[in-house]
Amino acid sequence: VEGQRVTLPAIPSKGVFLGASGRFVELQTEFGLRVRWDGDQQLYVTVSSTYSGKLCGLCGNYDGNSDNDHLKSDGSPAGDKEELGNSWQTDQDEDQECQKHQVVNPPSCDSSLQSNMSGPGFCGRLVDTRGPFETCLLHVKATSFFDSCMLDMCRFQGLQHLLCTHMSTMTTTCQDAGHAVKPWREPQFCPMACPPNSKYSLCAKPCPDTCHSGFTGMFCSDRCVEACECNPGFVLSGLECVPRSQCGCLHPAGSYFKVGERWYKPGCKELCVCESNNRIRCQPWRCRAQEFCGLQDGIYGCHAQ
Repeated sequence: VEGQRVTLPAIPSKGVFLGASGRFVELQTEFGLRVRWDGDQQLYVTVSSTYSGKLCGLCGNYDGNSDNDHLKSDGSPAGDKEELGNSWQTDQDEDQECQKHQVVNPPSCDSSLQSNMSGPGFCGRLVDTRGPFETCLLHVKATSFFDSCMLDMCRFQGLQHLLCTHMSTMTTTCQDAGHAVKPWREPQFCPMACPPNSKYSLCAKPCPDTCHSGFTGMFCSDRCVEACECNPGFVLSGLECVPRSQCGCLHPAGSYFKVGERWYKPGCKELCVCESNNRIRCQPWRCRAQEFCGLQDGIYGCHAQ
């Protein structure tokens, strides 16, 4: 948050909530913005219906008409996806590899590879009417998911990690829409590694129990999410499942700190540590002569100059 690492869940400012939800870290605001990121390739940005017809950008204008979504920043129609993306690139783009006028041709895919990748062992899983998305396919168009999957499978010769990503994306889309998904992960196919004291669930609560007992304000639906669910008697401390007796400390400003976690107060004049369940000990501190007080790699404190 503002360049500084935080332990989830957190309330970095009034009306802004950060927490874990399924496979995602989620940000919610009181004005209806919701952002979810899985730490890898999946990012979802949604807003409330209050903003219908009032938006612009890469994701369209949210007016219920998908035919007029490909508009450039000046309001004129974009000729292709590259032109659309280039028009919305900001001057502050930190990605030096993102260059304008750089056209990437789709990967070649010979007929044998294409036939294999579109089959039931690969991208065909997404459109199998008797597969894990059987119910969802009656309501959700899977063409774009299948096409994206084929693009990646051709480019990377059927790399299973990417197939898992597309299966996960389809799962999230279906569950968000309220449609059931049948189990599809197996020990040898896209297993989800879960931390100690937790287990995989295809239908977990979107808002899990956490050590931050006063953490309220996030909207929680009653729909299923894929997640690593804490075992009975355990709750989330950051992204770990711990007994409630081993919960950390709540800071009045809305931050949560795990047991043993240290932090500096502004100016680095005090160093605090969370000793146990809501027991915080602070002591006077001063940075050494060869150190400065500030942010470095997301950590606020005394760092070597």
